Amino acid sequence: MEEVRSAGLNAKFARTIGISVDHRRTDKSTDTLADNVSRLKTYLSKLILFPRREKFPRKGVVNDASGEKLASPEAKQQNLEKHVLPMQPENKREKATPITKEMKDFRAYNTLRLEKTNAKYDGLRRKAAEERKDE
Repeated sequence: MEEVRSAGLNAKFARTIGISVDHRRTDKSTDTLADNVSRLKTYLSKLILFPRREKFPRKGVVNDASGEKLASPEAKQQNLEKHVLPMQPENKREKATPITKEMKDFRAYNTLRLEKTNAKYDGLRRKAAEERKDE
C-alpha cells in the first residue's frame, strides 16, 4: 500500500491497471520501498491505457491514451510480453576468503554461552565487588 501511495496511485485504481495490492503487506526496508516505487513509476510511464470509448478519453491519475499513441507499435506489443518489467536480480554473493587460524580456533557456541552467563551474573558480581570495596 505504501509503495502504491508513494507512486501517486490509490489501491482501487492500481488494481484496475494490473498492479497487485495487498493491504496487509508492510515493507520494513527503505531501500526496497524506494526500488518498488521506482518500478511502479517506470511501469506507469510505459503504460498505455486504452480508453473505453475512443471519442471520450478519460482524465485521471493516469490519462487514457490519445489516438497517435494507440496506433503506435508499442501499444500493439504492450500485452504480448510475459514480463512487463522484469526484476533485475541482485548478486549478493561474497568472494571466497581463505580460512585463517583465528577462524578455525574460534568457538562460537562457547563464546555465546560465556557472554550469556556473564550477562546473567553481572548484577550479582557488581554487588559483591561493591561489598568487598566497602569492607
